[in-house]
Amino acid sequence: MNQENKIQGIWWLSDHPEQQVSGELFIDERKLELNGSLEGIKSFANIGSSPRFINVQQVRTILGITKKGNKKYTLEFFNEPSILMSMPGYQSDTYHLGDIYENGHLLSTEKLSFSRFYLELPYLFEWVNQSIVSTQIDWDENKKTIKEVTVKIGSIKEMEIYRNTDYVISCIVQPHNFPLVPSKEMAVSQICYIKVESLD
Repeated sequence: MNQENKIQGIWWLSDHPEQQVSGELFIDERKLELNGSLEGIKSFANIGSSPRFINVQQVRTILGITKKGNKKYTLEFFNEPSILMSMPGYQSDTYHLGDIYENGHLLSTEKLSFSRFYLELPYLFEWVNQSIVSTQIDWDENKKTIKEVTVKIGSIKEMEIYRNTDYVISCIVQPHNFPLVPSKEMAVSQICYIKVESLD
């Protein structure tokens, strides 16, 4: 997994800030795995000598902060209950998430509104078919040996696809995970997403 999408931090229920647990947020998989349990146990069942599986009381929001303390997160649940696994000397809690908000703690998102938001969709880049990466190959005189290969990374490309009096929708293509220091093996990639911006 890309380490950028695996975030270590401290997490707590929005209505129980005193109960903080360390764990990892997996952005791509939309789940939170904790090294412990948050408050709100609703029921449990013993299955012989095997671990207990406990349904945790559904709450609306989990708040968190990264291990380095430089970024805040607000996490929301899907409707199904989360599962806690408990055995002697060990507890782990997994939450399956809905919306994930970066850079802030939001105690309520029911009336949340944005002047601008971005949306990533599968295969959007193939549909847009606009690249900011170009390659130039220089051959020798006999056209048999490559003398030089030049890869150019362009600036962010924004393409407007819809506009009315209230908002504008654009496609954005930009570099993604581009290394700043040259190395023996380098991966060059780009990402495409949709921007919806209010004109109010």
